[in-house]
Amino acid sequence: MRTKLSFLNLYLGLFITFSFFGLNSNAQSIDSINVINYNITLDVNNTVANRHSGYCIVKARVINPVNNWAKLSLLNHNVDSVWVNSVAMNFFYTSPTLLVELPLGIQDSDTLDIKVKYNGGQVVEAYGWGGIHYDNNIIYTLNVSLMDTPHSYGRSWFPCQDMFNDKASFNYNITIRNNRGVYCGGNLDSISIVNDSVSTYHYYLPQDIAPYLASMTIANYCLVGDTVIGKNKTYPVEVWCFPADSSAIRTKIQLIKDAFHGMETHFGAFAFNKVRFCATPIGSMEHVDNIALARSAAIGTGDANNSNIIHELAHQWFGCYMGGETEGNMWIKEGWTSMTENLSFEAHTGREYAKKFFRNEQEWVMNTLPRNEGYRALYPVEGTKVYARTTYRKGAAVVHTLKGYLGDSLFYTASTDMLSEYGYKYINTMQMRDYLSTRTGINLNDFWSFHILDSGYNHYSITTKQFSNNKAIIGIRQRMVANSVGLLSSRVPITFMDANWNQFTKTISFNGYNTIDTISLPFTPVECYLDLEEQIADATLDNYQVVKLTGEKQFPNTYFYANVKTIMDSIFLRSTLHWVGEDTNLALPSGIKRISNKHYWTIEGIGLEKCELEGNFYFNTASGVGNFDNTLISKYGTLDSLMLMYRPNQSSPWIAVKTILPNNTQGYLTLNSLWKGDYIMAVGDKSIVGLKDEPLKSDIKFNIYPNPTKERINIDFDKLEDDYYLYIYGVNGQIAYKTLIKKNTTNLNINLDLIDGIYPTILISKDGKKRLDRKIIITK
Repeated sequence: MRTKLSFLNLYLGLFITFSFFGLNSNAQSIDSINVINYNITLDVNNTVANRHSGYCIVKARVINPVNNWAKLSLLNHNVDSVWVNSVAMNFFYTSPTLLVELPLGIQDSDTLDIKVKYNGGQVVEAYGWGGIHYDNNIIYTLNVSLMDTPHSYGRSWFPCQDMFNDKASFNYNITIRNNRGVYCGGNLDSISIVNDSVSTYHYYLPQDIAPYLASMTIANYCLVGDTVIGKNKTYPVEVWCFPADSSAIRTKIQLIKDAFHGMETHFGAFAFNKVRFCATPIGSMEHVDNIALARSAAIGTGDANNSNIIHELAHQWFGCYMGGETEGNMWIKEGWTSMTENLSFEAHTGREYAKKFFRNEQEWVMNTLPRNEGYRALYPVEGTKVYARTTYRKGAAVVHTLKGYLGDSLFYTASTDMLSEYGYKYINTMQMRDYLSTRTGINLNDFWSFHILDSGYNHYSITTKQFSNNKAIIGIRQRMVANSVGLLSSRVPITFMDANWNQFTKTISFNGYNTIDTISLPFTPVECYLDLEEQIADATLDNYQVVKLTGEKQFPNTYFYANVKTIMDSIFLRSTLHWVGEDTNLALPSGIKRISNKHYWTIEGIGLEKCELEGNFYFNTASGVGNFDNTLISKYGTLDSLMLMYRPNQSSPWIAVKTILPNNTQGYLTLNSLWKGDYIMAVGDKSIVGLKDEPLKSDIKFNIYPNPTKERINIDFDKLEDDYYLYIYGVNGQIAYKTLIKKNTTNLNINLDLIDGIYPTILISKDGKKRLDRKIIITK
């Protein structure tokens, strides 16, 4: 019986094998055999404590045989013998490579049974995550390594072609002591009684899956169970856990069922046999029919834990059913799955909650991820970047943006068809681009080049708003954040509102940095908003609400809150935080030394003239790369040089506005009179911009009467020793009235043909160094 190579055969075999493998080891392992089925038979922790022994039969079809050698992977085990079609064959094993001699005379498409007898114990990557774990109360597998490469980790406990694009069916025959149960993917065919204390569990998984999706869990569990009605049939819902955790886990069943329905609604029927989770000490992993769920997530509360559960469930569509061809395409598995977390939360808790979750995740992507990992492309990735947070969270943002780019209906239909086309198979990044382009009729080359093959993000803003009758003229500006290829074609949703707040949303397509488009509408608009409902994930965070009462109004994720002092009627108010600052090549206003290159705000809405609003804008000038305004103060001046700049629209210059500044390195700049427009932090000399010239208030009398008024007002001036401009701002931040007031003027009489509301009024010196703010109230 030949169990190992003779010296001569070993030399010759290795010469041939390594010559070929040196050229392309992956090609050899794929081209020599195509695995059809893995039949794993193991005695686990029974005959020898903390050890497993047995064999795996790899049923494979020969593909274009060249050198009569096949390659498998098995990590840190002992290989006893290898048999091919019941004949003992030569083999060479140096962990993790197992080379198996194949019979002479094999032909293309011949079927082989490669039986590997082996034994081993715990095998865990250096990071401590992936592998086969032997704990006191549980034995379990996590078939992905976070640090070891390749990252597929089936080799940690059975011999396999350990690649993401190798797919086969599985049989499991696991022998254990009767004080525990065995949980594997597929259906439990039977349990064989070996003796009073030992049994063998037989599972069969008929669907083709990659080795990293195979699994084995052994523990003395209890069942928290239910059923869920799917599109094809009713499936069991099982969460296997230790008894002490069952009550907490019972509260998660409805979340699982709602997420299941959400996934089927959006992406088609469930493709496997059951919805099963096994609570494990560490790590969550999407093994087919036997999801490993970290105990902390299973019993914990809050979005972080719940998103872990629904994320692993969603992998049954993205990753398990349709896989990525290689680990370089990991965003297909993790990015798409992470995006679906929003959809599952929407199915469970409603749309508003899902939007809140999206905003929280997107804030982390824009604010924290670049500091932690830098700006990276989604494809290709390798090494430790494969399972970096960029793959998950930026991947989710890009897929969410793709949904907005195509529109919900087209996106979901095309995605469902793609899953069906590549179900139980795999797809790569370019195949996905081409398939979705063909299926939707929308060329996605530019989208792929910018969002997936490059490292950054889009930023959009509205530069022009002109409304008349049932038409709107809209200007849109596009900027890049950390991309290298330049801006390509884009599609962005714009929502228009009329005076009664009726909405109409139009997706505008354009190329390059700027576009102006004329839109026909079913009503006469009074306002419009870019991406009102979070349809894309660009470099902004926004929040809106309908305000009916006075008091503080929070706008989460935008680092802004409003204080409504008086209100005449309901208003629609939106705050947008842009994760870009002002252009670095822009000429700065007199007295301004530095303007934020990190962020600015846009305040929009309908009815703002009907209330008095105070705006509060967050700042953090402490040193440290993570702080909000560190680039301002650390490079120039002190805290008392921090100021807020305002412009009613992008075609207007920035002007400094008077704020209340707390004596801390962080807090909120408070603006007594909030208007529609843009706001940005800056540092400079307040005496030059007019904010520190206190005699302006005491020396100049700027009195408006009657106020409130129907239309006619008088303004008295005293000691007006310079020329001043008077601005009255109306709806949409546009200037409703402007005039130059010559020095020594004592009175001005104006007839204002304006609707009811509160109108910000500014008196500013001709040189821009001094200003006074008032409001005119119109009531008819």
